Amino acid sequence: MEFMLYTKHRDFLPDEIPVCSSKPFELMRKMVAQGMASEEIREMDVMVASTCLYGGSIRMITARLDGQLPKRLSTYMDEIWTCSWRAIATD
Repeated sequence: MEFMLYTKHRDFLPDEIPVCSSKPFELMRKMVAQGMASEEIREMDVMVASTCLYGGSIRMITARLDGQLPKRLSTYMDEIWTCSWRAIATD
């Protein structure tokens, strides 16, 4: 996980696509776009919505890796999800 989040991949893989353009991230954005199409997610730029939905979780992972969280990451899951969903949900 540290390799994925902290490494500057372009420094040693300059000809590869950026990590954010990889298949898993592409699938995550596709799910967000489908949520907009079904009106579960407010209409907005897909990158903005994806960042709102997934960015907090990714930041919490890095905080855990850095030893900044006193509890297990799973302890925060409900709060993270609630906050992320409120940022993009239509209701």
